[in-house]
Amino acid sequence: MTVDVSRETFRATLDVALEEMKLPLPSGVRERSVALYLLLVEWNRVHNLTRIVSAEEAAWRHFAESWAPLMVAGLFDGVVSAADIGSGAGFPGLPLALALPDIRWTLVEKASKKAAFLTYATATLGLTNITVRSVDARTLSDRFDLVTFRALTSDEHFLEDLASLRSTGGRLLLFLGPDQPVSAAFSDEEHLCSLRGFPFRLVVSPRR
Repeated sequence: MTVDVSRETFRATLDVALEEMKLPLPSGVRERSVALYLLLVEWNRVHNLTRIVSAEEAAWRHFAESWAPLMVAGLFDGVVSAADIGSGAGFPGLPLALALPDIRWTLVEKASKKAAFLTYATATLGLTNITVRSVDARTLSDRFDLVTFRALTSDEHFLEDLASLRSTGGRLLLFLGPDQPVSAAFSDEEHLCSLRGFPFRLVVSPRR
C-alpha cells in the first residue's frame, strides 16, 4: 500500500490539528513545519529515523503532540533555555523550537545518525535558536529552565538524572503514555491529552 507523504495532505492536516487545538501559530511556523516534514521523509528512506511517516499521522503524532505543551498555561513563562532529551527524529524539540524562537533549545540525541539529521534540519531551516548535542544526557554540565523528555521509560533513577539538569526554578516536562507510571516526586501537575484518538499525558515536575 502506498503511503501518502504529500506536502498537501500534511499541510491540510496540520491546519486541522491547530484549529482543533486552538493554537494560532503563524504561517511561517507552519511552512517551516512542512519543510521539516519533507526533510524527515527524505532522510527516513535511508536512515529509518521513525516508523511514523504518513502525512496525516505525522502531522498529529509528531507535530501536534509536540505542540500540546503550548496549551499549558504559564509553562514557558520565564523560560530562556530548554533541553529536549532523546530528541530522536526531532520531536518534540524541533516543533517547539519553531514555535518558541526566543527560547534557546538544546537537542540531545546520543544516536549519531539521528543527531546528524537534527543538525542538518536545523541548518536547512535556518534555525538559530538550536544547538544539537550528540552525547549521553547524563554527561551534560549545562543547566536549563525547562527539560523535556518524551519518555519511553519512566525509570526513577534516569528521571532523577534528568531532573538534575534543571536550573534553579526549572522544571521537567514528561510526555507519557496514558497508563505509564511515574513517581510523585516528578509530578506536580498532569494534563491528559487526546489527539485524534491517541491519548497521552503531560507531566510537569515541581520547580527545582
